[in-house]
Amino acid sequence: MLTEKELNEIRQRCEKAAGAPWKSFIEGRDHLCGSDFIQTQGEDIELIGASEADKDFIANARQDIPKLLAEIDRLKGLNKPDRDNIWSEMYEAAKAVQNDRKISGYVEAGGVAAAIESASGRIYTGVCVDTCSTLGICAERNAVFNMLTNGEQIIKRVLAIMPDGRNGAPCGACRELMVQLMPESYGEIEIMLDYATGRTITLGEITPEWWI
Repeated sequence: MLTEKELNEIRQRCEKAAGAPWKSFIEGRDHLCGSDFIQTQGEDIELIGASEADKDFIANARQDIPKLLAEIDRLKGLNKPDRDNIWSEMYEAAKAVQNDRKISGYVEAGGVAAAIESASGRIYTGVCVDTCSTLGICAERNAVFNMLTNGEQIIKRVLAIMPDGRNGAPCGACRELMVQLMPESYGEIEIMLDYATGRTITLGEITPEWWI
């Protein structure tokens, strides 16, 4: 699969080449006498030893490659999820599992719900579990563990809904887990601070210097 760097290198080579269109002229096919050459918008290119097919391929590549690059950009645009729609889907997913309830005399769950978007675009949810000791867990970490259980490990976005319906940033323990999962790129994780206004922040902004 081509990386973005490789695609950019191809674009740069196209931009540096003589302007399109190019056309191959073959002696005996396109003109009666003279050498074979490729006509460009700059200097003509003379090729020796190449077959007619090779010359036609080189000439047409000047037009074909930009078209292929444009098609790649178009397809990438089709596969790119709408950013606002993703947050909406995450909010609805978290809201669907939020159900504040008492499980027993020692355990309560569901007061806070969270949704995370993984690198694949899939949304994973989790709820907080509060106990009378330290056995509980935050909604965000619960959602992360849900993601890990399903074979993924890259987090793109995080959204949590508090008991009062507002949104909030992950606690220190949740941030620490995300940083340890993605030590090289945790700073890019987006966090929804206020769904009503669309205010977001990155994990890197609220965790600028990891302690380890």
